[in-house]
Amino acid sequence: MRKRFTRPQKMVIVTGILSIVFVIDILQLWLVTATMNSYLGGDSGVPVPAALFSLVCLGLNVGLLKFLYDLDRASGDPSGTREPSAPPATAGAGGTTTAARQQQREGVRP
Repeated sequence: MRKRFTRPQKMVIVTGILSIVFVIDILQLWLVTATMNSYLGGDSGVPVPAALFSLVCLGLNVGLLKFLYDLDRASGDPSGTREPSAPPATAGAGGTTTAARQQQREGVRP
């Protein structure tokens, strides 16, 4: 049985994953810049190792995305998708809630 995380725990996990993705993306931007600089300078042996390392970074990002999907799926809904919840009933100008006004329009007594 997998442990279900609370919402604050999930937010910490998501924030950490986003930080890791940010660092990986900055690393890839630097890698592209350094590779282009080296290649245009005449060193033709750099692009292949750089492309392989970039594929490793892609794999890390895809793995983190899969982990996020699994984290969301473990929240209790077996399909992994949840329908949006209904907006909370708010009091209008007359003090009645939205649901009560809807019932009044439909002719239903609360």
